[in-house]
This record gives sequence, structure tokens and C-alpha cells, in this order.
Amino acid sequence: MKGRVCVVGNLNMDLILRGVGHLPDWGRGVECTGHLLTSSGQAGYLALGLGALGVETDVVGNVGNDAWGAQIVEDLRRAGVGVDAIEVSDSVPTALCVAIARTGDGERAFIGSMAHLAEFDVAMVQRHRATLEQAQVVCVVGMFDLAGFGVPGAADVLSWARKNGKTTLLDTGGDPDGWPPTTVRAIEALLGDVSYLVINSFEAAGISGEDDPWQACAALRARTGGSVIVKCGADGSYGLDATGRHRVPAAAVTPADAVGAGDSYDAGLLSGLVRGLPFDECMSVATAVATIYVGRRENRYPSPAEVSAFLAAHALSGTAPDIAGGEKPTTAKQEDSHT
Repeated sequence: MKGRVCVVGNLNMDLILRGVGHLPDWGRGVECTGHLLTSSGQAGYLALGLGALGVETDVVGNVGNDAWGAQIVEDLRRAGVGVDAIEVSDSVPTALCVAIARTGDGERAFIGSMAHLAEFDVAMVQRHRATLEQAQVVCVVGMFDLAGFGVPGAADVLSWARKNGKTTLLDTGGDPDGWPPTTVRAIEALLGDVSYLVINSFEAAGISGEDDPWQACAALRARTGGSVIVKCGADGSYGLDATGRHRVPAAAVTPADAVGAGDSYDAGLLSGLVRGLPFDECMSVATAVATIYVGRRENRYPSPAEVSAFLAAHALSGTAPDIAGGEKPTTAKQEDSHT
């Protein structure tokens, strides 16, 4: 699987409050040890990570007509990401998510104002079909933060992409309603159009009904026919594709926070895939990217050279893939792992 990537999903601002020991009771307050206001959303974190890794990337999304919206677009543009398919929603402000990161492991909780994201819908994506058409890889992320898009919108984009010969990646994000049966059935119905399903352990358990990551991988691969990765934080990641089972352990890191870690993992995975690396090596690249990202307080997105140096220094698997060596990702199309 090689080529240009198009990311379809949510863009917003994150206010990350770091080093929170516990959440306050109503009427009380607690202190944090630091904070960061940054361009974000699942689509934002993924696209910024891909840009830093030298992967040709476009985003289909929207922002509000305000300074935050302009900042998101400019940050993406500076990262080398295509922004022509990002619409400005005039009537509402840019969405803000407050991410509270726990002391020690950086685990997070979120409170968000969806604001402009309410105007993201299938019709908006269809207006930018030309951007989708020039991509070889179509990613759908953050669908639960897009009330007017949701699972039906994801199904529409993924179905179109597969019918048009695209490789597809889906990262569902967490369901705030706790995976009711109707949602699970709707996701099961679209999985046949997913080449790469890349989700965390909570999402995998919610969709598959299996708490064990290997069992979840097997159940989900049976439904997708493609490749499945379950991201398990400090327990590493578990993958299943046509060649078999793969596990890459987590690398030791002192986390600044874990906000955007899963999206950075996705960026690393895609950067390996578009360079034609084997699936297990792509998982190692993804782990390296996420580890570097989580450990940094600023300038969080690593370059290919930094990832290659990390992989050379850490025994994440039996191989140390080099993604910094000379050649840029190719745009030539080839068969992906969807069987």
C-alpha cells in the first residue's frame, strides 16, 4: 500500500492540562503542573504527524471563522499538509476540547464543546470529492465527535473509497454512549470496507465483545477481511494481518501527556505503509513515533531521521526499519492487505 493520504475527520483546538493528580469535586479546584493550547482533533494530530514524517497528506474537514480556526489551518499548512478541502464555518466558533492529563502515566479525560464540528456532514465531504480522488489512502477518524456525520457518514466515505480502489484506514475513537448494540451493528456493517482498523483496547472490546486483544483482533479481522491493530498503551500493540499475529511492546517513556498518542501511532503506521514496509515493521515505526510524541512537551512530532534513530537504539522487534533513508514515499498504486 503506497500513495498520498487523505484524512477525513475532526479538527479542533485542545487545551491540555498536564499533571493533574485527581479531578476536583464540584465547587472545588485542583492545580496542574502545566498546560498547552494546540491545534488538534483526531484529524489534526494525525495529519500533523504525517506531515512531519514526510507523507503527502490532505485533510477534509472544517474550522470556525475565528483566530483558532485560522491557527489550525496555518499549523497544518506549515507542516506541509494540503488544506484546500478545509471549509470555514461562518456561524459558529471553532471547537475546543479540554484534555485533563493525569500525573504519572499521562492518561487523559476530555470535556469538549463541539461548536463548528456540528456542521461537518457527508455533503461537506462530497463537495471535496476531488481531494479524495487524488489520494490512494483514505482515513476516517473522529466520527463520534461529528454529530452530523457519525457512523453513517463514515460508512458512506469508506464504501466510496473501496469502490474506487482506495486503501482505507478507520480509527473510530471512543463512543461516548458506551457502544450500544445499534452502534456496534452499524460499525460491523461498514467493516468490510476497512483495509486497516486501528483502535485502542477499549474500542476493540466495545466493538468485538472481546477483552483479550488477540481475541479482539481475530474477531475484528474476521469482519473486516483486512488488517487489525489494537493499541494497548503501556502493554504495546497487537496486530493481525494476512501473514499472522504481530506484537510490538511499548518502549519506556516518561509521558508529558497521552493526548494524541493514538493518532501519532496511526501516523507512524501509515508512514511505514506508504514506504512499503512489512506490516510488523510498520507497527514498530508506529510505536516509535507515538513514544517520541508522548515524551515531548513541545515540538512533539518526530521527523523520519528521529524515528530511524529511535528504532536503531531500541529493540522493539526483530528488525529496525529505516524510514529516513533517502527515498520519499512513492505515489505508485499497488494492492493493499485487504483480502
